[in-house]
Amino acid sequence: MYGKNLVFKVDFSRKSLKQLQSIDRQNQIRIKEAVKKLEIYPPGIEIGKVKKYSDVFKLRVGDWRIFFRYKFLTYQVEIISIRLRDKAYK
Repeated sequence: MYGKNLVFKVDFSRKSLKQLQSIDRQNQIRIKEAVKKLEIYPPGIEIGKVKKYSDVFKLRVGDWRIFFRYKFLTYQVEIISIRLRDKAYK
């Protein structure tokens, strides 16, 4: 498997879909484009680990933070939450 990219399916949680729908259209488009890049592992964009959780990562899109986890057994990326930066870490 060395040297090959894995393809994942992106799944939004019910909570993250509601959060996405409450965001203005322009930012929705930016977030969807960024999340699409998570379908290939390893992603070609910078992601960070969330310190509190061992399996949760974050993706920065402007002032927005997308929290997600990779499920390697089922080849899925689960989008957990989409929040503004100032509210994301509270």
